[in-house]
Amino acid sequence: LLLGIIRRSPYKSSRLALRPFFDAEADTLAHLIESRPEQLTDYLRSHLVLRHDDPTARVVALAHLGPDPTRWADILALLPQLPPAEAPYLEGALAAWPDEARALEGDWARYPGGLRFTRALTLSGRGVCALENLLAVATHPDAVHLTRLSVAYRGIGDAGVAALAGSPMLANLTHLD
Repeated sequence: LLLGIIRRSPYKSSRLALRPFFDAEADTLAHLIESRPEQLTDYLRSHLVLRHDDPTARVVALAHLGPDPTRWADILALLPQLPPAEAPYLEGALAAWPDEARALEGDWARYPGGLRFTRALTLSGRGVCALENLLAVATHPDAVHLTRLSVAYRGIGDAGVAALAGSPMLANLTHLD
């Protein structure tokens, strides 16, 4: 990759060719390519490891690997470490995932921030707890991102039906079971 950038560049200097892509690291990379190519791999490996330890990089990299139930569970588990300002990067990486692959079943609240990235939610239960959970989803600001909602509740009564029908947060639903 580095050699391809250098060869396609209009500059004869490796440093100048790499600078638009690597900023401060361009000088070091050019020096290693020209003088110590045997050390380039170690340098890149050490820098990639440093960047891999960044929570944002980890969660976004998982999303870029594509839809997979295990990956989705890992992403949900890493969300508490994701700084809120970095959420758009994850949203962009998850954009290619089908809604069904971004699914949660049951206790959605155990994943702080997870509802923002979830597109399909399945709720089940009975009685007062079921109604409280349904009302919590219907009024949660991140529920606006849901496109699918499956409700297998018993005993939610008129209040539960009214919450589903009247919630502006659920306006983007395309499937309701």
